[in-house]
Amino acid sequence: EQSGFVRDLGLETYHRVLEDAVRELKQEEFANIFQEELSQAAFLAPDACQVETDQDVMLPADFVNNAADRVQIYRQLDMLRDAQQLAQFEATLEDRFGRLPEPVKALLRIPPLRWKAASLAVEKLQFKNQHLTLDFMSPSDAPFYKSRLFESMMLQVTELGNRCKVVPLQDHLRLELVRVRSIAEAQQLLELLGTPVQ
Repeated sequence: EQSGFVRDLGLETYHRVLEDAVRELKQEEFANIFQEELSQAAFLAPDACQVETDQDVMLPADFVNNAADRVQIYRQLDMLRDAQQLAQFEATLEDRFGRLPEPVKALLRIPPLRWKAASLAVEKLQFKNQHLTLDFMSPSDAPFYKSRLFESMMLQVTELGNRCKVVPLQDHLRLELVRVRSIAEAQQLLELLGTPVQ
């Protein structure tokens, strides 16, 4: 019965569901046992971060003609987990379809942005109109908000001055950054936020 469930769901998705369940148990049911691990934010960050942008990031129809191929490529892109896989994916795209147009190059900058944001416990990232909005994980009493990672990020926020604002929402915190001109700059800001402050 369980193997049928895995087959129907897909192995990758099944592993994500299982990892989420283990992380949730560690945070809620067994937090006292895993206190040291949780304080280091090892299992606090979400596996994925939802990214929304008004940037031109896509597979143009004149680059990949077949709609089914475009959907499959988007799915494959979503499954990538590190820079090495991304580099292989990029090389395969170029071999198969030719020189990459700018919207595709921009699209390939999204996974590293999403990975870094997820490692900082960001569940949703919006990059629109030169504004970068980071919605941290909920609930607002999650162990993440007591972690060294969060403390360090808040110290980095103070260094950014009036370019940055922390907004408390009902069930989580939001970080808003202004004058962010590109995906590359958004990536740099995430790297800065993830840099430990001594």
